[in-house]
Amino acid sequence: MHLEFFPSGKRKSQFGYYTGNGVQRITARPEHDGLRIEFGDLGAPGTVEVYCQEVKGVTRNGVRLREGADYHSDKQSNKLTFSFQGASTIAIGGAGSLF
Repeated sequence: MHLEFFPSGKRKSQFGYYTGNGVQRITARPEHDGLRIEFGDLGAPGTVEVYCQEVKGVTRNGVRLREGADYHSDKQSNKLTFSFQGASTIAIGGAGSLF
């Protein structure tokens, strides 16, 4: 599974994903210190790509991720990439919208 986010810097966005057993809500919302993405168990592991700028750090389910090992940040394309499995809450410190 592959999820792409182009988050707003001003508004929360959300959509539903049908898992075969029901619908899971996927949300992305700006916060005073970055961006938060949340979703329940989508039924398969996958990869998330977030198009944003000024990333200062990433946590997934409260655990700080290591750049280069747990996530990759491509500053030229403003793309942050990391994997997930199961329900996830991702906080991206410093993340700013491209729009």
